[in-house]
Amino acid sequence: MKKVQYRKVHDGTVSLMIKVCSQDWRNLRRLILHITKQLGKHPNFIETYVVADTKRKDFLRQYDEPDEEMVITELNRLVDEGIIDFWRSSPTDVRHIKKINQTWFGYEIAETHNIQNVPLVPQLFGFEIAQGDYLLQADVDVMIGRRDIYHDYLSDMLFALDEDERNISVSFNIPHNHAAYVPYSTPPGGFVPEVRFCLIDRRKLFALRPLPNTIENSRLKLSWYRSLHEKQKQMNYLSLRGGDGRSFFIHPMNTLKKDQSLWMYILEQVEKGNIPEIQYEHHDLVENTQAWNSSTGDFYHHLILSQDQILQEIKKKNEERFVLVLRHAEKDVISPYATLSENYKASILSSSKNEVLKFASYLPQTPKVILTSPIDRCYQTALLIQQGVGGKAKIITLEELLGGKFFQHEEWVEMKKKYGWSQLVANWISGKISSSIVTPYNEWVNHAIQSIKKYTDPTGFSIILTQGYLNTAFCYYLTGRMEFSGGALYGFIWPKDQI
Repeated sequence: MKKVQYRKVHDGTVSLMIKVCSQDWRNLRRLILHITKQLGKHPNFIETYVVADTKRKDFLRQYDEPDEEMVITELNRLVDEGIIDFWRSSPTDVRHIKKINQTWFGYEIAETHNIQNVPLVPQLFGFEIAQGDYLLQADVDVMIGRRDIYHDYLSDMLFALDEDERNISVSFNIPHNHAAYVPYSTPPGGFVPEVRFCLIDRRKLFALRPLPNTIENSRLKLSWYRSLHEKQKQMNYLSLRGGDGRSFFIHPMNTLKKDQSLWMYILEQVEKGNIPEIQYEHHDLVENTQAWNSSTGDFYHHLILSQDQILQEIKKKNEERFVLVLRHAEKDVISPYATLSENYKASILSSSKNEVLKFASYLPQTPKVILTSPIDRCYQTALLIQQGVGGKAKIITLEELLGGKFFQHEEWVEMKKKYGWSQLVANWISGKISSSIVTPYNEWVNHAIQSIKKYTDPTGFSIILTQGYLNTAFCYYLTGRMEFSGGALYGFIWPKDQI
Protein backbone atom coordinates (compact mmCIF):
# COMPACT_ATOMS: atom_id res chain seq x y z
CA MET A 1 0.00 0.00 0.00
CA LYS A 2 1.31 3.44 -0.97
CA LYS A 3 2.38 5.56 2.01
CA VAL A 4 0.35 8.71 2.59
CA GLN A 5 1.44 11.64 4.72
CA TYR A 6 -1.67 12.66 6.65
CA ARG A 7 -1.94 16.26 7.82
CA LYS A 8 -2.68 16.92 11.46
CA VAL A 9 -6.03 18.73 11.48
CA HIS A 10 -7.15 17.78 15.00
CA ASP A 11 -5.16 18.56 18.14
CA GLY A 12 -6.02 15.34 20.00
CA THR A 13 -3.36 12.86 21.12
CA VAL A 14 -4.21 9.25 20.32
CA SER A 15 -2.83 6.01 21.74
CA LEU A 16 -3.15 2.90 19.55
CA MET A 17 -3.65 -0.18 21.74
CA ILE A 18 -3.67 -3.71 20.29
CA LYS A 19 -5.08 -6.51 22.46
CA VAL A 20 -3.60 -10.01 22.30
CA CYS A 21 -3.64 -13.26 24.24
CA SER A 22 -1.39 -16.31 24.31
CA GLN A 23 -3.57 -18.10 21.73
CA ASP A 24 -2.50 -15.54 19.12
CA TRP A 25 1.17 -16.55 19.02
CA ARG A 26 1.13 -18.41 15.71
CA ASN A 27 0.18 -15.39 13.55
CA LEU A 28 0.92 -12.59 16.00
CA ARG A 29 3.59 -10.85 13.95
CA ARG A 30 1.56 -10.99 10.73
CA LEU A 31 -1.53 -9.59 12.45
CA ILE A 32 0.24 -6.66 14.12
CA LEU A 33 2.08 -5.79 10.92
CA HIS A 34 -1.28 -5.79 9.14
CA ILE A 35 -2.84 -3.35 11.62
CA THR A 36 0.09 -0.93 11.69
CA LYS A 37 0.48 -1.01 7.90
CA GLN A 38 -3.20 -0.46 7.15
CA LEU A 39 -3.61 2.36 9.68
CA GLY A 40 -0.37 4.09 8.66
CA LYS A 41 1.70 6.56 10.66
CA HIS A 42 -0.98 9.08 11.51
CA PRO A 43 0.36 12.29 13.12
CA ASN A 44 -2.15 12.06 15.97
CA PHE A 45 -0.72 8.73 17.16
CA ILE A 46 1.68 9.33 20.03
CA GLU A 47 2.25 5.65 20.85
CA THR A 48 1.48 2.17 19.59
CA TYR A 49 1.51 -0.58 22.18
CA VAL A 50 0.26 -4.09 22.89
CA VAL A 51 -1.42 -5.44 26.00
CA ALA A 52 -1.07 -9.21 26.42
CA ASP A 53 -3.67 -11.08 28.45
CA THR A 54 -1.83 -13.43 30.84
CA LYS A 55 -4.67 -15.96 30.99
CA ARG A 56 -3.33 -19.48 30.27
CA LYS A 57 -6.46 -21.67 30.11
CA ASP A 58 -10.27 -21.72 29.92
CA PHE A 59 -10.36 -19.31 26.97
CA LEU A 60 -13.60 -17.97 25.61
CA ARG A 61 -14.10 -19.72 22.23
CA GLN A 62 -10.61 -21.25 22.22
CA TYR A 63 -9.15 -21.88 18.75
CA ASP A 64 -5.48 -22.78 19.43
CA GLU A 65 -3.16 -23.96 22.18
CA PRO A 66 -1.55 -21.05 24.04
CA ASP A 67 2.18 -20.30 23.89
CA GLU A 68 3.10 -17.42 26.16
CA GLU A 69 6.83 -17.67 25.46
CA MET A 70 6.31 -17.24 21.72
CA VAL A 71 4.09 -14.22 22.34
CA ILE A 72 6.84 -12.63 24.44
CA THR A 73 9.48 -13.41 21.81
CA GLU A 74 7.43 -11.92 18.97
CA LEU A 75 6.46 -8.79 20.91
CA ASN A 76 10.06 -8.10 21.92
CA ARG A 77 11.08 -8.48 18.29
CA LEU A 78 8.40 -5.99 17.18
CA VAL A 79 9.66 -3.48 19.76
CA ASP A 80 13.25 -3.94 18.58
CA GLU A 81 12.16 -3.30 14.98
CA GLY A 82 10.23 -0.16 15.92
CA ILE A 83 6.87 -1.58 14.79
CA ILE A 84 5.40 -1.02 18.27
CA ASP A 85 6.69 1.25 21.03
CA PHE A 86 6.23 -1.15 23.94
CA TRP A 87 4.12 -3.99 25.28
CA ARG A 88 2.82 -4.92 28.71
CA SER A 89 1.44 -8.08 30.30
CA SER A 90 -1.84 -7.71 32.14
CA PRO A 91 -1.54 -7.63 35.95
CA THR A 92 -1.16 -10.84 37.93
CA ASP A 93 -0.71 -9.21 41.33
CA VAL A 94 -3.91 -9.70 43.33
CA ARG A 95 -3.78 -6.24 44.90
CA HIS A 96 -3.42 -4.61 41.50
CA ILE A 97 -6.30 -6.65 40.06
CA LYS A 98 -8.55 -5.75 42.99
CA LYS A 99 -7.68 -2.08 42.64
CA ILE A 100 -8.62 -2.05 38.93
CA ASN A 101 -11.96 -3.77 39.58
CA GLN A 102 -12.66 -1.42 42.48
CA THR A 103 -11.90 1.66 40.37
CA TRP A 104 -13.94 0.58 37.38
CA PHE A 105 -16.87 -1.27 38.97
CA GLY A 106 -16.83 -0.57 42.70
CA TYR A 107 -16.08 -4.19 43.62
CA GLU A 108 -12.79 -5.34 45.13
CA ILE A 109 -12.61 -8.66 43.29
CA ALA A 110 -9.49 -10.64 42.38
CA GLU A 111 -10.85 -12.08 39.10
CA THR A 112 -9.46 -10.75 35.82
CA HIS A 113 -12.31 -11.99 33.58
CA ASN A 114 -16.08 -11.89 33.95
CA ILE A 115 -18.45 -14.80 34.49
CA GLN A 116 -18.30 -15.66 30.76
CA ASN A 117 -14.48 -15.42 30.62
CA VAL A 118 -14.58 -12.10 28.75
CA PRO A 119 -11.41 -10.09 29.58
CA LEU A 120 -11.94 -7.23 32.01
CA VAL A 121 -8.72 -6.37 33.84
CA PRO A 122 -6.37 -6.88 30.84
CA GLN A 123 -8.21 -4.36 28.71
CA LEU A 124 -8.94 -1.86 31.48
CA PHE A 125 -5.28 -1.99 32.50
CA GLY A 126 -4.46 -1.14 28.88
CA PHE A 127 -6.84 1.82 29.03
CA GLU A 128 -5.11 3.10 32.17
CA ILE A 129 -1.54 3.02 30.85
CA ALA A 130 -2.37 4.97 27.67
CA GLN A 131 -0.89 8.47 27.41
CA GLY A 132 -3.28 9.85 24.79
CA ASP A 133 -6.47 11.77 25.46
CA TYR A 134 -8.08 9.35 23.01
CA LEU A 135 -7.60 5.60 22.68
CA LEU A 136 -7.97 3.62 19.45
CA GLN A 137 -8.30 0.08 20.78
CA ALA A 138 -8.32 -2.96 18.49
CA ASP A 139 -8.41 -6.71 18.75
CA VAL A 140 -5.27 -8.13 17.18
CA ASP A 141 -7.31 -10.11 14.63
CA VAL A 142 -9.23 -7.21 13.04
CA MET A 143 -8.93 -7.13 9.26
CA ILE A 144 -8.69 -3.55 7.99
CA GLY A 145 -9.74 -2.58 4.47
CA ARG A 146 -8.71 0.70 2.83
CA ARG A 147 -10.58 1.52 -0.38
CA ASP A 148 -8.85 4.89 -0.55
CA ILE A 149 -5.57 5.37 1.29
CA TYR A 150 -6.09 9.14 1.21
CA HIS A 151 -9.10 8.84 3.52
CA ASP A 152 -8.20 10.35 6.90
CA TYR A 153 -10.20 7.88 8.97
CA LEU A 154 -8.80 9.01 12.33
CA SER A 155 -9.58 12.72 11.98
CA ASP A 156 -13.16 11.83 11.00
CA MET A 157 -13.54 9.79 14.18
CA LEU A 158 -11.90 12.40 16.41
CA PHE A 159 -14.16 15.18 15.17
CA ALA A 160 -17.20 12.92 15.59
CA LEU A 161 -16.34 12.38 19.25
CA ASP A 162 -15.88 16.10 19.84
CA GLU A 163 -19.09 17.18 18.13
CA ASP A 164 -21.16 16.47 21.25
CA GLU A 165 -19.90 16.34 24.84
CA ARG A 166 -22.01 13.19 25.31
CA ASN A 167 -20.14 11.21 22.62
CA ILE A 168 -17.84 8.73 24.34
CA SER A 169 -16.86 6.24 21.62
CA VAL A 170 -17.06 5.81 17.86
CA SER A 171 -16.76 2.53 16.00
CA PHE A 172 -14.44 1.97 13.07
CA ASN A 173 -16.69 1.55 10.04
CA ILE A 174 -17.71 -1.77 8.47
CA PRO A 175 -17.72 -2.72 4.75
CA HIS A 176 -20.74 -1.26 2.99
CA ASN A 177 -21.84 -1.66 -0.61
CA HIS A 178 -20.96 2.00 -1.19
CA ALA A 179 -18.18 4.46 -0.38
CA ALA A 180 -20.47 7.27 0.74
CA TYR A 181 -20.03 9.34 3.87
CA VAL A 182 -22.88 8.67 6.32
CA PRO A 183 -22.98 11.15 9.22
CA TYR A 184 -22.22 9.50 12.55
CA SER A 185 -25.35 8.72 14.52
CA THR A 186 -26.76 6.60 17.31
CA PRO A 187 -30.13 5.48 18.69
CA PRO A 188 -31.29 6.70 22.12
CA GLY A 189 -28.83 5.38 24.69
CA GLY A 190 -26.22 4.87 22.02
CA PHE A 191 -24.87 1.71 20.47
CA VAL A 192 -22.91 -0.73 22.60
CA PRO A 193 -19.26 0.38 22.36
CA GLU A 194 -17.53 -1.65 19.64
CA VAL A 195 -15.14 -3.81 21.67
CA ARG A 196 -13.36 -5.13 18.59
CA PHE A 197 -12.31 -1.77 17.15
CA CYS A 198 -13.28 1.70 18.34
CA LEU A 199 -11.98 5.10 19.34
CA ILE A 200 -12.68 6.15 22.94
CA ASP A 201 -12.44 9.52 24.63
CA ARG A 202 -10.47 8.45 27.71
CA ARG A 203 -11.22 11.63 29.64
CA LYS A 204 -14.98 11.17 29.34
CA LEU A 205 -14.74 7.44 30.04
CA PHE A 206 -12.64 7.83 33.18
CA ALA A 207 -15.01 10.50 34.51
CA LEU A 208 -17.89 7.99 34.36
CA ARG A 209 -16.26 5.44 36.67
CA PRO A 210 -17.36 3.35 38.48
CA LEU A 211 -19.47 1.62 35.84
CA PRO A 212 -22.54 -0.44 36.80
CA ASN A 213 -22.02 -4.17 37.30
CA THR A 214 -23.16 -7.03 39.51
CA ILE A 215 -21.58 -10.09 41.13
CA GLU A 216 -22.49 -13.61 40.06
CA ASN A 217 -20.70 -16.67 41.48
CA SER A 218 -17.97 -14.41 42.90
CA ARG A 219 -17.25 -12.87 39.49
CA LEU A 220 -18.39 -9.75 37.72
CA LYS A 221 -21.30 -10.35 35.37
CA LEU A 222 -20.97 -7.68 32.67
CA SER A 223 -18.10 -7.08 30.27
CA TRP A 224 -16.63 -3.56 30.36
CA TYR A 225 -18.41 -2.57 27.14
CA ARG A 226 -21.82 -3.86 28.30
CA SER A 227 -21.26 -2.10 31.59
CA LEU A 228 -20.38 1.14 29.78
CA HIS A 229 -23.52 0.80 27.68
CA GLU A 230 -25.59 0.66 30.86
CA LYS A 231 -23.86 3.80 32.08
CA GLN A 232 -24.54 5.48 28.73
CA LYS A 233 -28.25 4.86 29.17
CA GLN A 234 -28.17 6.19 32.72
CA MET A 235 -26.18 9.33 31.92
CA ASN A 236 -27.33 9.99 28.34
CA TYR A 237 -23.89 9.35 26.84
CA LEU A 238 -23.52 7.97 23.33
CA SER A 239 -21.45 5.54 21.27
CA LEU A 240 -21.55 6.28 17.55
CA ARG A 241 -21.43 4.43 14.25
CA GLY A 242 -21.28 5.64 10.66
CA GLY A 243 -18.69 7.63 8.75
CA ASP A 244 -16.92 7.30 5.43
CA GLY A 245 -17.20 3.98 3.61
CA ARG A 246 -13.64 4.13 2.30
CA SER A 247 -12.14 2.52 5.43
CA PHE A 248 -13.59 -0.46 7.29
CA PHE A 249 -12.88 -3.50 9.42
CA ILE A 250 -13.95 -7.13 9.38
CA HIS A 251 -13.74 -9.39 12.43
CA PRO A 252 -12.99 -13.11 11.93
CA MET A 253 -14.77 -15.51 14.24
CA ASN A 254 -12.69 -18.07 16.13
CA THR A 255 -14.27 -20.90 14.16
CA LEU A 256 -12.40 -19.65 11.07
CA LYS A 257 -9.09 -19.29 12.90
CA LYS A 258 -8.81 -23.04 13.35
CA ASP A 259 -7.95 -23.12 9.65
CA GLN A 260 -4.80 -21.00 9.83
CA SER A 261 -4.06 -20.97 6.10
CA LEU A 262 -7.60 -19.91 5.17
CA TRP A 263 -7.52 -17.18 7.82
CA MET A 264 -4.28 -15.71 6.47
CA TYR A 265 -5.52 -16.02 2.88
CA ILE A 266 -8.65 -13.99 3.66
CA LEU A 267 -6.53 -11.41 5.50
CA GLU A 268 -4.46 -11.05 2.33
CA GLN A 269 -7.63 -10.70 0.24
CA VAL A 270 -8.81 -7.86 2.48
CA GLU A 271 -5.45 -6.10 2.10
CA LYS A 272 -5.67 -6.43 -1.68
CA GLY A 273 -9.21 -5.06 -1.74
CA ASN A 274 -10.85 -8.32 -2.84
CA ILE A 275 -14.11 -8.23 -0.88
CA PRO A 276 -17.02 -10.49 -1.90
CA GLU A 277 -20.45 -8.89 -2.03
CA ILE A 278 -21.78 -11.20 0.69
CA GLN A 279 -19.45 -9.44 3.16
CA TYR A 280 -21.07 -6.03 2.70
CA GLU A 281 -23.01 -4.73 5.72
CA HIS A 282 -21.42 -7.30 8.07
CA HIS A 283 -18.74 -6.63 10.68
CA ASP A 284 -18.20 -10.34 11.43
CA LEU A 285 -16.48 -12.27 8.67
CA VAL A 286 -18.91 -14.13 6.41
CA GLU A 287 -17.36 -17.59 6.28
CA ASN A 288 -17.99 -18.54 2.67
CA THR A 289 -14.75 -19.98 1.32
CA GLN A 290 -15.96 -20.13 -2.27
CA ALA A 291 -16.93 -16.45 -2.24
CA TRP A 292 -13.56 -15.38 -0.84
CA ASN A 293 -11.63 -17.63 -3.25
CA SER A 294 -13.45 -16.23 -6.28
CA SER A 295 -13.37 -12.57 -5.23
CA THR A 296 -11.23 -10.48 -7.58
CA GLY A 297 -12.17 -6.98 -6.45
CA ASP A 298 -14.39 -4.80 -4.30
CA PHE A 299 -17.44 -4.07 -6.43
CA TYR A 300 -19.12 -1.54 -4.19
CA HIS A 301 -21.13 1.34 -5.65
CA HIS A 302 -19.00 4.44 -6.06
CA LEU A 303 -18.70 7.38 -8.39
CA ILE A 304 -15.36 8.92 -7.51
CA LEU A 305 -12.57 7.07 -9.29
CA SER A 306 -8.78 7.00 -9.30
CA GLN A 307 -6.81 8.13 -12.35
CA ASP A 308 -6.47 4.59 -13.74
CA GLN A 309 -10.18 3.88 -13.21
CA ILE A 310 -11.11 7.13 -14.98
CA LEU A 311 -9.04 6.19 -18.02
CA GLN A 312 -10.60 2.72 -18.14
CA GLU A 313 -14.12 4.17 -17.98
CA ILE A 314 -13.48 6.74 -20.71
CA LYS A 315 -12.30 3.95 -23.03
CA LYS A 316 -15.81 2.50 -22.83
CA LYS A 317 -17.52 5.75 -23.80
CA ASN A 318 -16.76 5.86 -27.54
CA GLU A 319 -18.70 8.84 -28.89
CA GLU A 320 -21.00 9.34 -25.91
CA ARG A 321 -21.53 12.81 -24.47
CA PHE A 322 -20.13 13.06 -20.96
CA VAL A 323 -18.37 15.33 -18.48
CA LEU A 324 -15.38 14.38 -16.34
CA VAL A 325 -15.56 16.15 -12.96
CA LEU A 326 -11.96 16.19 -11.77
CA ARG A 327 -10.08 17.27 -8.68
CA HIS A 328 -7.04 19.48 -9.29
CA ALA A 329 -3.43 18.25 -9.14
CA GLU A 330 -1.65 17.95 -5.80
CA LYS A 331 -1.12 21.37 -4.24
CA ASP A 332 1.41 22.94 -1.91
CA VAL A 333 0.80 22.20 1.76
CA ILE A 334 -1.17 24.99 3.40
CA SER A 335 -2.84 25.27 6.77
CA PRO A 336 -6.25 23.56 6.86
CA TYR A 337 -7.46 26.81 8.42
CA ALA A 338 -5.93 29.18 5.86
CA THR A 339 -7.65 32.41 4.89
CA LEU A 340 -9.79 32.45 1.77
CA SER A 341 -7.10 34.34 -0.14
CA GLU A 342 -4.37 31.91 0.96
CA ASN A 343 -6.55 28.98 -0.05
CA TYR A 344 -7.29 30.35 -3.52
CA LYS A 345 -3.63 31.19 -4.20
CA ALA A 346 -2.23 27.75 -3.30
CA SER A 347 -0.36 26.41 -6.35
CA ILE A 348 0.15 22.87 -7.54
CA LEU A 349 3.42 21.16 -6.69
CA SER A 350 6.14 21.31 -9.32
CA SER A 351 6.55 17.56 -8.88
CA SER A 352 2.91 16.98 -9.88
CA LYS A 353 3.15 18.67 -13.29
CA ASN A 354 4.48 15.59 -15.08
CA GLU A 355 1.72 13.52 -13.47
CA VAL A 356 -0.93 15.80 -15.00
CA LEU A 357 0.74 15.80 -18.43
CA LYS A 358 1.00 12.01 -18.35
CA PHE A 359 -2.65 11.63 -17.33
CA ALA A 360 -3.77 13.99 -20.10
CA SER A 361 -1.69 12.21 -22.73
CA TYR A 362 -3.35 8.90 -21.81
CA LEU A 363 -6.91 10.22 -22.19
CA PRO A 364 -8.61 7.98 -24.79
CA GLN A 365 -10.59 10.98 -26.02
CA THR A 366 -9.62 14.63 -26.33
CA PRO A 367 -11.80 17.06 -24.40
CA LYS A 368 -13.13 19.98 -26.40
CA VAL A 369 -13.81 22.15 -23.35
CA ILE A 370 -12.22 22.44 -19.90
CA LEU A 371 -14.31 24.36 -17.38
CA THR A 372 -12.23 25.39 -14.39
CA SER A 373 -12.57 27.13 -11.09
CA PRO A 374 -10.56 30.37 -11.08
CA ILE A 375 -8.48 29.33 -8.06
CA ASP A 376 -4.82 28.95 -8.96
CA ARG A 377 -4.40 25.19 -8.55
CA CYS A 378 -7.45 24.39 -10.70
CA TYR A 379 -6.47 26.79 -13.48
CA GLN A 380 -2.87 25.52 -13.45
CA THR A 381 -4.15 21.94 -13.77
CA ALA A 382 -6.39 23.01 -16.67
CA LEU A 383 -3.42 24.53 -18.52
CA LEU A 384 -1.40 21.33 -18.09
CA ILE A 385 -4.26 19.14 -19.35
CA GLN A 386 -4.64 21.47 -22.33
CA GLN A 387 -0.92 21.08 -23.02
CA GLY A 388 -1.08 17.31 -22.55
CA VAL A 389 -3.79 16.92 -25.20
CA GLY A 390 -1.91 19.01 -27.72
CA GLY A 391 -3.51 22.38 -27.01
CA LYS A 392 -6.81 21.31 -28.54
CA ALA A 393 -9.07 21.98 -25.55
CA LYS A 394 -10.67 25.36 -24.88
CA ILE A 395 -10.35 26.61 -21.28
CA ILE A 396 -13.27 28.51 -19.74
CA THR A 397 -13.09 29.92 -16.21
CA LEU A 398 -16.35 29.80 -14.24
CA GLU A 399 -16.87 31.72 -11.01
CA GLU A 400 -19.59 29.22 -10.10
CA LEU A 401 -16.91 26.53 -9.68
CA LEU A 402 -15.53 28.40 -6.67
CA GLY A 403 -18.38 26.93 -4.66
CA GLY A 404 -20.73 28.94 -2.49
CA LYS A 405 -19.86 32.56 -1.82
CA PHE A 406 -18.43 33.10 1.66
CA PHE A 407 -19.86 35.98 3.67
CA GLN A 408 -18.17 34.98 6.95
CA HIS A 409 -15.19 32.81 6.05
CA GLU A 410 -13.75 33.06 9.56
CA GLU A 411 -16.91 31.44 10.92
CA TRP A 412 -16.63 28.69 8.29
CA VAL A 413 -13.06 28.01 9.46
CA GLU A 414 -14.21 27.83 13.08
CA MET A 415 -16.87 25.28 12.14
CA LYS A 416 -14.21 23.28 10.30
CA LYS A 417 -12.18 23.17 13.51
CA LYS A 418 -15.24 21.97 15.41
CA TYR A 419 -16.77 19.45 13.01
CA GLY A 420 -13.92 18.40 10.73
CA TRP A 421 -14.00 18.64 6.96
CA SER A 422 -16.33 15.73 6.15
CA GLN A 423 -19.06 16.69 8.61
CA LEU A 424 -18.79 20.38 7.69
CA VAL A 425 -19.40 19.61 4.02
CA ALA A 426 -22.24 17.27 5.00
CA ASN A 427 -23.79 20.08 7.06
CA TRP A 428 -23.53 22.49 4.12
CA ILE A 429 -25.11 20.03 1.69
CA SER A 430 -27.94 19.22 4.11
CA GLY A 431 -28.75 22.90 4.66
CA LYS A 432 -27.57 23.14 8.28
CA ILE A 433 -25.28 26.15 7.76
CA SER A 434 -26.70 29.65 7.84
CA SER A 435 -26.93 31.58 4.58
CA SER A 436 -25.26 34.46 6.42
CA ILE A 437 -22.04 32.40 6.36
CA VAL A 438 -22.04 30.84 2.88
CA THR A 439 -24.38 30.51 -0.08
CA PRO A 440 -26.74 27.57 0.60
CA TYR A 441 -25.86 24.37 -1.25
CA ASN A 442 -29.13 24.13 -3.20
CA GLU A 443 -28.84 27.70 -4.43
CA TRP A 444 -25.20 27.25 -5.44
CA VAL A 445 -25.57 23.87 -7.15
CA ASN A 446 -28.58 24.90 -9.25
CA HIS A 447 -26.75 28.01 -10.42
CA ALA A 448 -23.59 26.00 -11.15
CA ILE A 449 -25.50 23.38 -13.15
CA GLN A 450 -27.01 26.05 -15.39
CA SER A 451 -23.54 27.39 -16.21
CA ILE A 452 -22.18 23.89 -16.83
CA LYS A 453 -25.03 23.16 -19.23
CA LYS A 454 -24.30 26.38 -21.07
CA TYR A 455 -20.57 25.89 -21.58
CA THR A 456 -19.90 22.14 -21.81
CA ASP A 457 -19.52 20.68 -25.28
CA PRO A 458 -22.97 19.50 -26.45
CA THR A 459 -21.62 16.72 -28.66
CA GLY A 460 -18.66 15.16 -26.87
CA PHE A 461 -16.31 15.19 -23.89
CA SER A 462 -15.74 18.07 -21.44
CA ILE A 463 -13.76 18.37 -18.19
CA ILE A 464 -14.71 20.28 -15.04
CA LEU A 465 -11.86 21.13 -12.64
CA THR A 466 -12.82 21.86 -9.03
CA GLN A 467 -11.74 21.46 -5.45
CA GLY A 468 -12.32 18.05 -3.88
CA TYR A 469 -15.29 19.04 -1.74
CA LEU A 470 -17.15 20.31 -4.81
CA ASN A 471 -16.69 16.88 -6.38
CA THR A 472 -18.61 15.66 -3.33
CA ALA A 473 -21.25 18.35 -3.83
CA PHE A 474 -21.80 17.42 -7.49
CA CYS A 475 -21.76 13.74 -6.57
CA TYR A 476 -24.58 14.35 -4.08
CA TYR A 477 -26.57 16.23 -6.73
CA LEU A 478 -26.28 13.23 -9.03
CA THR A 479 -26.81 10.32 -6.60
CA GLY A 480 -28.07 11.65 -3.28
CA ARG A 481 -24.93 10.24 -1.60
CA MET A 482 -21.83 12.04 -0.37
CA GLU A 483 -18.57 10.58 -1.63
CA PHE A 484 -15.32 12.32 -0.84
CA SER A 485 -12.49 12.70 -3.30
CA GLY A 486 -9.26 10.88 -2.58
CA GLY A 487 -6.00 11.90 -4.19
CA ALA A 488 -5.09 14.37 -6.88
CA LEU A 489 -6.88 13.95 -10.23
CA TYR A 490 -9.59 11.78 -8.70
CA GLY A 491 -13.02 12.38 -10.13
CA PHE A 492 -16.15 10.94 -11.68
CA ILE A 493 -17.81 10.66 -15.06
CA TRP A 494 -21.13 12.41 -15.47
CA PRO A 495 -23.37 11.52 -18.44
CA LYS A 496 -24.28 14.76 -20.20
CA ASP A 497 -27.98 13.92 -20.29
CA GLN A 498 -28.03 13.78 -16.45
CA ILE A 499 -26.76 17.33 -15.98
